[in-house]
Parts: sequence; C-alpha cells; structure tokens
Amino acid sequence: MTDPVSIILFSAFGIGGLLGCVIAYSGFCTFGAMADWVSFGDRGRMGAWLLAMATAISGVLILSIVRKIDIEPSVIPYTSANFNPLRYALGGLLFGVGMHLAGGCSSKILVRLGGGSLKAGLICCVAAIISFALLYTTTFEKLIYPLISPFNLQLDAYGIRSQRLDVLLSHFLDVDKTVVFFIMALVVSGCSLTSIKQSARRRLLVSGLAVGGLVVLGWWITAGPLGAAWVEHLSFQWQPPRSLGAQSLTFISPLGDAAAYLIKPNRAHYLTFGLCAAVGLVFGSFVYHLCGRQLRLERPTSFGDVTRNVTAGLLLGVGGILALGCSIGQGVTGISTLALGSLLATASMCLGAGLAVKTEYYLLIYPNEASIVSAFFTSLVDFRLLPPACRRHEKA
Repeated sequence: MTDPVSIILFSAFGIGGLLGCVIAYSGFCTFGAMADWVSFGDRGRMGAWLLAMATAISGVLILSIVRKIDIEPSVIPYTSANFNPLRYALGGLLFGVGMHLAGGCSSKILVRLGGGSLKAGLICCVAAIISFALLYTTTFEKLIYPLISPFNLQLDAYGIRSQRLDVLLSHFLDVDKTVVFFIMALVVSGCSLTSIKQSARRRLLVSGLAVGGLVVLGWWITAGPLGAAWVEHLSFQWQPPRSLGAQSLTFISPLGDAAAYLIKPNRAHYLTFGLCAAVGLVFGSFVYHLCGRQLRLERPTSFGDVTRNVTAGLLLGVGGILALGCSIGQGVTGISTLALGSLLATASMCLGAGLAVKTEYYLLIYPNEASIVSAFFTSLVDFRLLPPACRRHEKA
C-alpha cells in the first residue's frame, strides 16, 4: 500500500478511530460543554473544548512555520476572502438548536451510534439525507443561496486577501501574523486550563489535547507533501472526488458523502477523507464500548421521541452545511486557521445551544404557564440579549 490515495484514506480511518475512543473514554462533547456551563455553571468540558482549540491553533502555527503544511487552499474555504456573516450565524444557530435536540454534537452522535444507539442512527440518517441534498443536488443553489447571497462580503475588494484573523489584524494594525497566532493560542490555553483545573477531571485534559492533536494530524496528512501527492494522483481523473485537498476533521458533510456512496453507482468516487474519518469514528467507539462491555441498544421510546430525533437530524444537516462545518469542523478545525467565519459560526452554535437549553428549562419548570415564546424571551434575558423588562418567568 504505497499509493497516496490508500495512505490518505486509511490514515483518515485511523484518526477517526482514535477520536472515537477518546470521545467515548472522556465524554468530550461540544454541546455537553455548553449545556454544563449554562445549566450547572460547570466549565470543565468547556475547558476541554478550549484546550482542543488551543492545541490545534498551536499545531497549525508550528507546522506552518516549518513549512510542512499549506492550509490556504483548503477544501472548506476557511481562509476565503468571501465572508458571509448571515451564513455562519444562521447555520450556527440552527446547528446549536439541533445539538440540543439530539443530545450531543455530530461527533458525539456518531460515538453513540458506535455504542449501539438506534436513536443516534436515526439522527445520522436524517442528517445524511439533508447533507446529500444540499451538497449533491441543486437544492442549496435554488432554495438557500438566493437568500444569503446578498450578504456576501468580498474582503479582497478592500485589499484584504483572507478572512483569517491574523491577516485582518496585520492589515489594520500592522501586527505580525505569527504573533497573532501565538497570542491566540496562549490566551485560549490559559482559559482552558483554568476551567479544567476548577473541574478537577484529568480526562478533560487528555481529551482536549487528543482532539486538538488529531485535528493537527489531519492537517499534516492532507496539507503536506502526502496531501499534495494525493491531489496530483486524483486531480487528473475524469471526475475527481468532491473533497480533494487540504482538510481536517468535520462530521456533517461526510454524512452526505456516505449517502452518496450508498446511492450512486460509482462508489469509489465518493470515498473521501471525511467519510473515512467518520466511519473510523463509529468503529473506534464500537471497539471501545465492546471492550468495556458498554454496548447498549438505545431505541426511541415514543412518537414524540422519534419526532425530536428527526428534527434534530434536519437541523444538524441544514445548520452544518450552511455554517460550513460542525462544532468540530468549525469549532476546532476551522478555529485552528483563525478564520473569522469559524469564530462566528462557533459562537452562534454556542448561542443556539444555550438558548435551546434555557428555553426547554423554563418549559419544564413552568409547565402550565410557559409557552415556547415566553420561555424563549426569558432565555434571551438570561443571556442579556433583551432588557430585564422582557422577562416572562422568574429563575427557579
């Protein structure tokens, strides 16, 4: 096995497998991080997420300095000069609400699938169908793009070649780009370690370092010399794979690739880095749960449960494609490039998830008084997005 295609795809499977074991072992979950913070004030898992960001930022910086990778021509246009704030914000909000309904982020859902959850399987199936429709048909161009295209902002028209934060700051403040990367990594690391120390759970430290390190490994494989050989090997094919080039971990668009692989006759064409990583993630989780005798069949318990899971898959699919990534794809991989869109999408995911958690909280606390509207308005007050006069329910 010396051809670059096989090496890349098997490496993706291995990275996904390791990630599946890490998440199953540590409980790493971007939605869980937000839910713990909003509901209980526990910032432990948030610290693990921040540590993953810091590790990924540091790794990309080091590899870029030693000229081992080039992330500029990435498959997902993290560094593009085309910046659409509505796309990132709306997609992030929808994905955040979907995470709440699903009970986890996309990577966590795949881990649950590996552990035997049929509910997670239903969510993945719906998200895969939606992702396939938006990626492989004209649905996105006909229904969604006309609505968001008026908000496209071409930064290169202002002499800015990229939406990366280091490029933006160096353009306006004449700051060295390497210094921006270093400061961001240092600040995020400090915040993450403080949160993890307060939680006093060692698994969080391991998970943050591992997730961030695996994202860096993905960049090194696809954006380095091996990745260049991979692109050269396949780019002259009559129909090269859709996701060909520099990339790292993300778990919504690969679900669309999985649907395409099952539907389309030319199956090998749809074997992408992301799809192999997603399959590896499920496999790694399965092995971990099997070895720990933790496999458990989890089925929907009612029609309402099915409806909730279908809605979750719909929102995860639409939100993930619209935001150009999931909470790993944007919240770690994208942020490792310091892309402004990734920062906005991640913040919107956190806001969407937090508002959904708070809204359901008030619906449960005030079952006879609260409506979705009143609970939502109260949640906005809790997040200081509306004045206190708009509060409809008191904190319990």
